[in-house]
Amino acid sequence: MIGDPTVLGWTIACGYAITAWLCWRAFCRETTVNRARFWLMLSMVLALLALNKQLDLQTLVTAAGRDTAKEQGWYASRRPVQIGAVLGGLLLVALGGTLALNALRGSLRRMWPALAGLALIGVYIAVRMTSLHELDAVVIGGWFPMKWWTELLGLALIAWSAQSKEHRPVSARTMDANIGS
Repeated sequence: MIGDPTVLGWTIACGYAITAWLCWRAFCRETTVNRARFWLMLSMVLALLALNKQLDLQTLVTAAGRDTAKEQGWYASRRPVQIGAVLGGLLLVALGGTLALNALRGSLRRMWPALAGLALIGVYIAVRMTSLHELDAVVIGGWFPMKWWTELLGLALIAWSAQSKEHRPVSARTMDANIGS
């Protein structure tokens, strides 16, 4: 079965799309170059993840890897490759986080929710990209599996940060301050 045809699966796919749009709006309203680049890149990543949520492209990659391992005769000893893939994914998340922290170092107080949300989604993706049964039991099990709340919480944090008044043009913030007085 391709995608996640459940109500919750479609809700999360729509959540990715809506949050991508909110990041795009934050990009359009941003006044600093580094934050604008961050919102633009995050908007594009979330739009791709929205598509992937229903196209299920990682399943094709996993199947291709499994077929290759079987053809080359190392499928029975695939565990080190799987662990290496998870660790490599986590390393990429850490590297991306370090680059984002460095680029946004003067804005961390207002940008931390988006960075935390991105980290949650990144770690979830890194862990889910292989099928390690020990991790699957934690990620997929229970009545409200980690795979749902991790994505939803990550998206909520990003959306909250993208909606911040601090991303509006200076004139809009000044107008709000004048209205409030």
